[in-house]
Amino acid sequence: MQCEHSDEAVVTLQEQPVLALIPARGGSKGVPRKNLARIAGKPLLEYTLEAALESKKIDGAYLSSDDADILEVGRRKGGRHGAGSSGPF
Repeated sequence: MQCEHSDEAVVTLQEQPVLALIPARGGSKGVPRKNLARIAGKPLLEYTLEAALESKKIDGAYLSSDDADILEVGRRKGGRHGAGSSGPF
């Protein structure tokens, strides 16, 4: 059975902006501060931020963290600090 408004719903969803929410905790039981671990010369988190910024499908990205050093990585990539988070980029 098909809903009579299904085509309208698809069009409406496609017109909405897509935001990336990137949670990056400072604490980790397995690998402490893993988001800041350097891989090939840059923090692991930086790869996630770059992917979000370069994506043609994402209209905006927000980084949220409880760790000042992680928020600093976000600021270096162009985010703005506010209320415990860095964003938008």
